[in-house]
Amino acid sequence: MLTKFLAPFKVFRYAEGNDAFPEHNRTLSRPLADLHKALRSMVLIFCAVLFTFHIVGSVDHILFLWPVTGISVALALAEWKFGWMRRSALLLGTSVGVALGGIASGQPCWLALALAMLTYLDVLLVCAILSPQVQCFDDLKRQATIARLMAATACVPTLSALLGAYPLSLFVHAPYLHVLATSAMANALGIALLTPAILFLRSGEYRNLGKLKPHLRTVFFSAILFALVVWLVFSQSKAPLLFLIFPPMIAVLLVLGLEGAVLSSAILAGLGWLATEHRSGPIMLMHGATHHAHILVLQLFVLVALATALPVGALLDERTRAERSSREAQAIYRLLLENSQETVVVSSLDGFSRYVSPAITHLSGWTPEEYMALDRRETYHPDDRAAVLKFLDAVSHGIRTKVIRYRLLQKDGGWKWVEATVRSFGGEPIAGYIGTLRDISAVKEAEEIWSSERDLLTGEKQRMESLALTDPLTGLLNRRGFDGQMREMQKSGISKFCLLMIDVDFFKRYNDSYGHPAGDQCLVQIAQILKSQVVRQADFIARYGGEEFAVVLPNTDLIGAMKVAANIRTSLRVAAIEHQGSPFGVVTLSVGATWSPLYPLLDVQSVLASADRALYRSKGEGRDRAIADNAEEHSNESPDKAAVIG
Repeated sequence: MLTKFLAPFKVFRYAEGNDAFPEHNRTLSRPLADLHKALRSMVLIFCAVLFTFHIVGSVDHILFLWPVTGISVALALAEWKFGWMRRSALLLGTSVGVALGGIASGQPCWLALALAMLTYLDVLLVCAILSPQVQCFDDLKRQATIARLMAATACVPTLSALLGAYPLSLFVHAPYLHVLATSAMANALGIALLTPAILFLRSGEYRNLGKLKPHLRTVFFSAILFALVVWLVFSQSKAPLLFLIFPPMIAVLLVLGLEGAVLSSAILAGLGWLATEHRSGPIMLMHGATHHAHILVLQLFVLVALATALPVGALLDERTRAERSSREAQAIYRLLLENSQETVVVSSLDGFSRYVSPAITHLSGWTPEEYMALDRRETYHPDDRAAVLKFLDAVSHGIRTKVIRYRLLQKDGGWKWVEATVRSFGGEPIAGYIGTLRDISAVKEAEEIWSSERDLLTGEKQRMESLALTDPLTGLLNRRGFDGQMREMQKSGISKFCLLMIDVDFFKRYNDSYGHPAGDQCLVQIAQILKSQVVRQADFIARYGGEEFAVVLPNTDLIGAMKVAANIRTSLRVAAIEHQGSPFGVVTLSVGATWSPLYPLLDVQSVLASADRALYRSKGEGRDRAIADNAEEHSNESPDKAAVIG
């Protein structure tokens, strides 16, 4: 009936892996999915409340166990990660279910609402403590998460009992302290017992018969034995035999771990409650005590059993998981060693092998047994022996990982290049090392080929770079080389420099009169003159354009730059290169000079522009002269203070 009622809502279970709808449809159905979860929670909690008040107790009876909080927490933990919208829907559904269930069980409305509010608070606080570490039953199989569960079980029910014990004591006509203790332990018992149980049922592991089949016989007999002992203990009221319950409980824990803790605690709580309700069992030895006192003692005993069983079960599961992981790791490690193409050697510091993988046969021709019988030092090439022994000595003195290449002796007497990655093991002192050997003969051969080719390519690259940066006619830097050299100078942090922009006067007429070959020869002669006058290592010259040259003089002031310009022009006058198309009768130069700090006041383009302005003035004022222009002053819009050398 319940399944049919909830069936229409199943289409909205997007969070449980339903991919039947496109992503945008699933996004649109999120509120409906939250509503579906809230309705399921409400119906289940409603049924739990009805069961509690009609089977476990009555409306005006102090309960042995309050299961609602434990069930609600287990349902909410798996959904807690989906955000506050889902959490709020679940908490609201739980609260409505408690309120409706209480009213349907005959409680006054105020009491039903009070229980709903307290349950809301309980679930919120317990989930806040357990989430996100606990989302499924397997998450409880760690001591840390069980400690969280125990902390939530101890703190939250105590807080809610302090808030609700007074009105409840008025309703049931019982002492306040008695109601406080009983209700707190009833709530704690429900959380500690039912939260793990519901998480286990939600995991579905109990449905995997193939997985459970090897354990069914042991589980059946250990559970039956425990149930029989509990029944025998609680079927008599003459002797305090509660201590007899713990040995078979430990047996169940050893077989099932945390699952055994949940199962044994459920059996103990169920049989103990039935017997105590029928005035039977060791609890009845408290002669003269009220029924409430008997329930209180039973609750305390079951809580002690739970506080013992759950941590022990988690510890056993944790240890079992660690042992299983260790066995799997050993099996995988052995499989990898046996099938690895690389040779693995485990050796003590005295040089004798403890283990050699079968790959040694392919590497050297020796079988593992033959290789372990060799003196390790004799397997190193004589030229490599000193380096390898020094290497192993470094490993023995604390270097954990190191790599070395050497030649390894072959069974046929030859040698093979190998690369050994060595890792030491043990504490202080180091017990030995593990070496991984791989054949690098082909790698060494390829490296030698690559080395020779790399040298050739490096030389070729340098030659091509030189050609790319050099003017083929004059041998000076070209425009690209000039720009690169300027960037390098800027990076070097040179504080100031001077730039000379030099142009050959009436050079087009020279080409027209003497021809382009003669023009080229003229440029070569001018380049030689520039080289003879610009001699410092930091200075550099470039053919900036067709008949235009640039000279950079780092760490030089404007006076020094003008002297260099004068020397260049004087040397060219001495050379007396005939030029009939020039009014001067010989080849002459126009020079524009500029000076400026390179960084941070001006960039290179500003300096070039300043030198161009000076060169333009030099040519405009009759050529065959050098004019200086201060780039810094120009950038600051100061009055022009250009110097002219005729």
